[in-house]
Amino acid sequence: MDVQLYVYDLTHGMAKNMSRQFLGIQIDAVYHTALVFNGIEYFFGSGVQTCYAGRTHHGRPMEVIPMGTTHLPMEDILEYLESLKQIYTPESYDLFAHNCNNFTNDFAMFLVGKGIPDHITSLPKRVLDTPFGQMLKPQIDAGMRSVTQASVPARNVPSAANGGGGSSISQPKSVANGKPATQAAPILLGNSKPVTYGKVPPLEKLVAKLGEMRDDAALLSLKTFIQQRNVDPREAPLPDLEAVGQAFQSKVLTLPVEVRFAAVDLLRCAMIDPRVSGFFAEEKAGSQTADTLIDHVNELADCPHNLRLVTIHLACNLFTSPLYTKQILHPEKAIATKLVQLVTSSLLDASHPTTRVAASWLAFNLAAANHRSCRGEGREALAEGQQVELAASLIEVLGSEDNGEAVKAQLLGLGYLVYGAPRDGEVLDLAKALDAKATVSAIGKGNEALAKEVAGFLS
Repeated sequence: MDVQLYVYDLTHGMAKNMSRQFLGIQIDAVYHTALVFNGIEYFFGSGVQTCYAGRTHHGRPMEVIPMGTTHLPMEDILEYLESLKQIYTPESYDLFAHNCNNFTNDFAMFLVGKGIPDHITSLPKRVLDTPFGQMLKPQIDAGMRSVTQASVPARNVPSAANGGGGSSISQPKSVANGKPATQAAPILLGNSKPVTYGKVPPLEKLVAKLGEMRDDAALLSLKTFIQQRNVDPREAPLPDLEAVGQAFQSKVLTLPVEVRFAAVDLLRCAMIDPRVSGFFAEEKAGSQTADTLIDHVNELADCPHNLRLVTIHLACNLFTSPLYTKQILHPEKAIATKLVQLVTSSLLDASHPTTRVAASWLAFNLAAANHRSCRGEGREALAEGQQVELAASLIEVLGSEDNGEAVKAQLLGLGYLVYGAPRDGEVLDLAKALDAKATVSAIGKGNEALAKEVAGFLS
């Protein structure tokens, strides 16, 4: 689909004629932008809104800019749009700090891999850099609010089926082994929300470790985004994520191996944002940044502990976007196999309990996502061989693990793998052959209730 940027002037010419008189600088318009594709216009005002192209209350656009072509399926676009709605809420609108142009910039980054023109996104700063701009800010914002947040007439709003938004979550179906999808999971397995790692380290110290890449523009833009997002996600416009991906593809893995963790940790911090993880889920073919980094750790003969740990944390943060979860569970994608390999090798790290804890939670994320797929789509998304490999690793380490958090994560991961598993399937056959019930039943140290529940699934 061709993507166009519709550019409007909210003042209908007044800004161009009167800006120098009031602000002391010449501005051509107070820009409102929207993205248009497939006959539908997407914009931010009173939340994320849609209408048939050219049918908003703003009249005719002053300019139409071709942005490029997207080959993304509409289902994925609408799922990404749902993640944007969490940030672009009606209450969060601010003419100067969090406006329609921030929204179109983020959305365009996902659709075509680039943002909207700089002269549009930089206009609020130009205005506020003037003495009169600062003075008149409250009046300008209040005066424009009835324009920027007006509703679209119902007759001009497309239905969800025509690309007007709405949830793209599948309705529950029966699972493959015959258990109804409406059956609630046992109480201790009731929460299958993925575990993620959002703590931000001292960024100046982290970037200083990058050596020759400490001044790399793409990585510095990533640092700025993380800093802004840590204060308020609504005031953190996305950096050029395509440039970020290219930096990781072409430069990061040429750094000395002992400092590569710093760059990966930067990406891990950004990946907590579903806009970022959603973008990287839909990278162009052959440019999968996360796959490259996971492959790198899997293939290193002697991977430094800090690099392995932050890569596992990054892998957990892929689950912040339903788009990346879909990629992981796609039968034709290789990333699930890579993640299982990362889990199984990392669980064997006897020297570093933090690595085992993180790997255990990654195993949980994989098992829980597979469980949700069973309930939502009626199919197990992870191949049976992948489930067997995960289960074998978890059972093996449960017998010797002395870290309470790791034990909890391992029990939860194993529980989601065996709960409702086909009675004649390979997962339960493996569990029986390894006497998993006896291993699980012997677990104490604060995890007795969970161990008892999981042991029940193994009966």
